[in-house]
Amino acid sequence: SKFTIRTSADSEILVLWQYACSMDPSYSSLIHLGLEYERSGNYKCAKHAYLLAKKHSPEKWTSFYRLGKLGCKMKQFLYSLKRFKEALVIIDRNLERSQTDITKSQNISLRSQLQVSIGIALVNLQQYDKAKVHLQAALTKQNNNLGNKTSALALIAFILLRQGQPRAAFAPLLKARNIVLNSNEHIPRAAEIHYCTAIVARYLRSKETHEAVDSNQYSVDFEIECLQDALFHNPGHRNAKIELNKRLNSDETSSSDRIDDLPNAAAESILLSHDHNPVQTMETTNVGQPDLSERKSGKKPGFRQRLTRTNSTPLPNVHARDKVDTAAIRANFLHSLKQRRSAISGDEASGDEEASSSDLSDH
Repeated sequence: SKFTIRTSADSEILVLWQYACSMDPSYSSLIHLGLEYERSGNYKCAKHAYLLAKKHSPEKWTSFYRLGKLGCKMKQFLYSLKRFKEALVIIDRNLERSQTDITKSQNISLRSQLQVSIGIALVNLQQYDKAKVHLQAALTKQNNNLGNKTSALALIAFILLRQGQPRAAFAPLLKARNIVLNSNEHIPRAAEIHYCTAIVARYLRSKETHEAVDSNQYSVDFEIECLQDALFHNPGHRNAKIELNKRLNSDETSSSDRIDDLPNAAAESILLSHDHNPVQTMETTNVGQPDLSERKSGKKPGFRQRLTRTNSTPLPNVHARDKVDTAAIRANFLHSLKQRRSAISGDEASGDEEASSSDLSDH
């Protein structure tokens, strides 16, 4: 076995994935093991797990994507760029082969996700013109992933701010803000979008004539509204609190030393908010695949198939955002490991109950 079971100083789920991979290093198990190593900060072992997954199933995109994300965390942006582009080739191939509208929509969303990731790598390499091409590609009308769209718009605004075009940067920030305001779903970095819109508006207001200030979209009232929206999405946003208190007290100074520093402050805020993206959706296994009708209705996705006693029985597809310290999740993992152990040994599994859908929510 390439993976040893360690019981001290490791989370219980990491130990379980080590155990699963020591028994059967399947693609799904290796990806999940890599995710656990990545979250624990052990990037060397995470990379090793992802490389094994890539070798196991080179036709699947997740291993390339995770290697790219890992490269970003390690500030190896050229390496990340190559891995993201390899993942994009696979997604494009899958998109061409899509036979249903649902599959096509999923692959379009994944493609936009990869375009944003490539854009982030290029931004960090200061290849701004190339980055804008990929970020614009993520804004296709067919893409229904609002998180990807707002990220692409925010990063385009970042590039324009870095290029000394704050007035041009205000337009994509407004578009991103309007998407957040008109959406009922959770959008990552919503607070940062509202905050950056506010401080860019503050900067642009300082450059306007007094007669135009109150009648345009850079007004104090608009800035206050943006800051309040930022605090709605993130009540702990320190900078938004400082700026809002000043505006409410009719204080036109800024937390930045000089007004001219505000565009750079907005740019830094955008880039920092994209430093550690949450783990995105991965290829699902046959077991534990979410029911789309349940997702649309707001119910939690769950298991729709009982684990069967075969040599390739996959472990539950637990999403990376799952909490790892609940008794229910531990019980589900142990149940699955018992099933896998019986499949390999030839013994009948214990009569455990089928995993509850509420125990395996991916949010």
